[in-house]
Amino acid sequence: LVVTPERMVIDEARRAHTELSLFEVHCDAVVMNRLLPAEADEIPFFRDARRREAERYREVEALFAPLPILSAPLQDDEVMGLARLARLGAQLFAKVEPDAVLHTGARVRFERDGTGGYRAIVPLPRADREGLDVVKIDDDLVVTTGARRRAIRLPRRVAPLSLAEARVDGDSLVVRFLRRAVEPAAEVG
Repeated sequence: LVVTPERMVIDEARRAHTELSLFEVHCDAVVMNRLLPAEADEIPFFRDARRREAERYREVEALFAPLPILSAPLQDDEVMGLARLARLGAQLFAKVEPDAVLHTGARVRFERDGTGGYRAIVPLPRADREGLDVVKIDDDLVVTTGARRRAIRLPRRVAPLSLAEARVDGDSLVVRFLRRAVEPAAEVG
């Protein structure tokens, strides 16, 4: 994810990260782009801007933890051509290898819950509880967050169970599946 130190951009990145996680597209870092250089502190206007950037940087660190944050300084011109791209890459990856996997995200998993039922754990970092909808349709668990919807195929051992509960727990959606208390009677024809 690439963000600039602006609240609206950070909010959009948070939503994008949640929606990407729904589809198990993992982010291994956040790039904080267009940061003013330390020399900008010499000018009062830019000193205040750098103070605000530092506040936004701390917000991004807290919001996207445990993802590492890479800093990309404001460039004097567009990053066009191999030489400028190489220079930006050297700045971005000064402390880490450019091909390193910096963070691996969790995947959807199903586990027994100890009561004869199962639990689905769906990674959804920073999910908005208000915009979240969960329903079981046939053999699928359908999760909607914002404008994105994903149908997650249920394992055969979970598919016949009923959806009992769905709740956000930290950065995950936890869905419980249980056997029906009373199975409906079969119709005799």
